Amino acid sequence: MRHLRILQALKDVAVVAVPARRERVDALRHDGFDAVPRIEEALERGLDGALIATDNGRHERDAVAALTGGCHVLVEKPLAPTRAECARIVDAARAAQRRVHVACNLRFDDGLRWVRERLPSLGRLRLADAECLSWLPSWRPGRSSAESYSARPGEGGVLLDLIHEIDYAGWLLGPALRVTARLENRGVLALPAAVEETALAILEHAEVTLTLRLSYTVQPTSRTLRLFGEHGMLAWDLVARRARRCDCDGREIEAHQWSGPMPMYEAQARAWIATLRGAAAELVDGEEAMRAVAVCDAMRISSAQSRVADVLV
Repeated sequence: MRHLRILQALKDVAVVAVPARRERVDALRHDGFDAVPRIEEALERGLDGALIATDNGRHERDAVAALTGGCHVLVEKPLAPTRAECARIVDAARAAQRRVHVACNLRFDDGLRWVRERLPSLGRLRLADAECLSWLPSWRPGRSSAESYSARPGEGGVLLDLIHEIDYAGWLLGPALRVTARLENRGVLALPAAVEETALAILEHAEVTLTLRLSYTVQPTSRTLRLFGEHGMLAWDLVARRARRCDCDGREIEAHQWSGPMPMYEAQARAWIATLRGAAAELVDGEEAMRAVAVCDAMRISSAQSRVADVLV
């Protein structure tokens, strides 16, 4: 619904909503949206793009339908639950000569962009540290966590839900090559045993190693990144919406505050519409998105087999 409202508010953009549950068509029309019950009806209008924001398990089916129907596609993260499913979407885009992008909105976060611009100031990187620690029941108040897609084996879990951290690590540090991971489900949220509540990992990038912590079971929320280099440190805190650069003695050289989160989502929407009109894309493309999911696959292998796992591309 957030995607729909933002797109509807843009100038010179005609939006057609296709709800996953057909009984919601009348409700959407009542709220002022043009809505149809089937994606085929929408495609008959000769649309330029399709934004796929269905449950993760439907991404491949819905994305391929839109691509073969002639649309460029933006898929809500993750592209699909596994690398194999991602590959089929990428192949369908190539065959249809259409573009596929993925909505990893943190690439449009003003603070993270500020950090990326200053990354060269650190010189050679020595260590990186990232975490996204949250409390799943607070995501959807009034709805049991066990009833959401997050609780479905093969579709939910922190790796896919919090894949933003894996994506932006690749954006900032280059692709992850190998991973060592431990995935846990200690029954805190009564999720199925196959759904990880917490992921602890070491990601080996070409120039630096990243330690990563993801969790559904932590209060209060913490979402941070720290990058340490030969000339100091860059730090990003999404909860406080504050980023800073420090020298080797810990003295703060500069800092940045920003607002959110709506400017980030709006910037992402504008960037996607611009690509439909021929502009260069700032968005995550299908190949990058597939690599992030491949990191998740490698983390599962590493945890299950207690070994370092290569990221397959």
